[in-house]
Amino acid sequence: MDRQEDVIYFSNILTSEQNSVILQLLRETNGWEIGYDQRGSDCNIIDDPMYPGVSEGKHCYTSDAGFLLKTYDDNKSVRLEESYAELNGFAKFIMNICIDRASKAGYNYPNLKLWRIFWNYYSSASHGSLHVDSDLENFTSIVYYLNSTGPDYGTRVNIIGDKEYFYESKEGNSIMFPSNTLHGGTGAPHHKQRWCLNVMFESDFEKKF
Repeated sequence: MDRQEDVIYFSNILTSEQNSVILQLLRETNGWEIGYDQRGSDCNIIDDPMYPGVSEGKHCYTSDAGFLLKTYDDNKSVRLEESYAELNGFAKFIMNICIDRASKAGYNYPNLKLWRIFWNYYSSASHGSLHVDSDLENFTSIVYYLNSTGPDYGTRVNIIGDKEYFYESKEGNSIMFPSNTLHGGTGAPHHKQRWCLNVMFESDFEKKF
């Protein structure tokens, strides 16, 4: 475990065999939705200055902001797919490992309430825009990487103003941060795929040291 300001990151949460089981289950599960930024009817309009061409004033577009599978949402009903319970079990297991490791470093999350479990798939055409998972301060997000895609692909996290960190999508690694933190996922390398899990929960956060 290590941290950079408000982001805690972990390595080797699950084994390659366990990740392979989850990936196969995700590929066989129904209910995936195409992510887009709601500004274009059939494309994503990109104004991210880190994206090639945007800073030069070019109009940049991608087909999607990734694909999303909701297997648990406390605010909305989800599809009743048989595999959802199994996927949620894996997600809770990953969350509990992260919380247990964080607690050993002085980060505690009493009175925890799970709010949502999302799974993400990104192709080489995907580009996730910067966003927050929640505006509220008592929510925490976990992003877990199910496969490795190289050093230029993963999650950008904007802590304060222009101060930004990047976390590579490396199999078995995970990051945890306040849900009101600005962040966004990249697409995948050419002809490859990127898979990850996003869990959000509420708690009475405590930091002892």
